[in-house]
Order: sequence, then C-alpha cells, then structure tokens
Amino acid sequence: MMKRLVVSKKCVKCKKCRKVCPFELKIWKGRGGEFADPACIKCGRCAAVCKKKAIALVNDGDQ
Repeated sequence: MMKRLVVSKKCVKCKKCRKVCPFELKIWKGRGGEFADPACIKCGRCAAVCKKKAIALVNDGDQ
C-alpha cells in the first residue's frame, strides 16, 4: 500500500522537519494538503518530530 505525507494547516513552519529529513526537504511547503516532492521517501521522521502533530504519514485512500 502506498503512503502519502499530509501537512495540515496546524503547521507553524518551525522547520524542525527539515532538520530531521534525510534529504532536507521543505515539508512545510505542503502546508494545507499533500506534500508531493518525488525525493520524499516517506520515512516519517518529519511526522515524528512535529510537536504540533501537523504532519501525518497516511495510507492511500485515508484522509
């Protein structure tokens, strides 16, 4: 099953996600929807570090 990275509007652009991302991606740029950078390996590190719980790794078909 495919995974998607979703960034909610709760994101405050603190950029902690970028610090833990293996590719230093700008995950907050997906704020308010799906983060769809092809370089993203969907490891979930960004979701784990987000104190606002604004980032979620979800299965395809889930909201």
